[in-house]
Amino acid sequence: MGSFLLTLMTIWLTMAAFLVFPLYVAVHTSRKNHRPIAMIIYASYIFVLPAIVSPVIALVAFFAYRIYEPNLEAGPNLRLISGFGTGFCGASNRQDDGSFITTEWLRVFFLPLVPILSYRVTYGGSNSYSGTFTRNAQTITHYSIQERLPLHKGQVIRNYAFIFSLPLFILALIYLPNKETALIMVILLLVLYPICAFFLLRAK
Repeated sequence: MGSFLLTLMTIWLTMAAFLVFPLYVAVHTSRKNHRPIAMIIYASYIFVLPAIVSPVIALVAFFAYRIYEPNLEAGPNLRLISGFGTGFCGASNRQDDGSFITTEWLRVFFLPLVPILSYRVTYGGSNSYSGTFTRNAQTITHYSIQERLPLHKGQVIRNYAFIFSLPLFILALIYLPNKETALIMVILLLVLYPICAFFLLRAK
């Protein structure tokens, strides 16, 4: 059981350090008009440079370009091609005017992997944007931005609770020879996945 948890933590930390964090920095450096840095980070994946390159560049850029203070003036640029691109995910804090908060994500294989910004939006309107908002397998192609917001922490936490449970399922299958551990992990998944999906996709 100890080696299982150690392997699981290693996978999560590797995903965060070598994939999620560099891509988050790349998106926000581009939004702050420092596109060469973003292109270097993207190129480090394309050309399979040494694994340490993208996290180091991302860490330096994070502080050098104050990525911890995102550009709230930048509008969403939603485009999803063959599972890759950006899109909205989540809906919370609905108001009487029909507006709600949703978060723009960088998607990889359709999975919302890297949060970018949160917005209060409504459907349609005079300043409508074309794009996709995904919730419960429904796609809305027009929405109106009412307000740009820092990341909605609840949506980010719910999403990662869902996404990062995927390695749990994979490791449960790997550890199948250990029937007791595998059974516990599969039961946890069957219970947690529907709960996480509900809290991830629901609208308050």
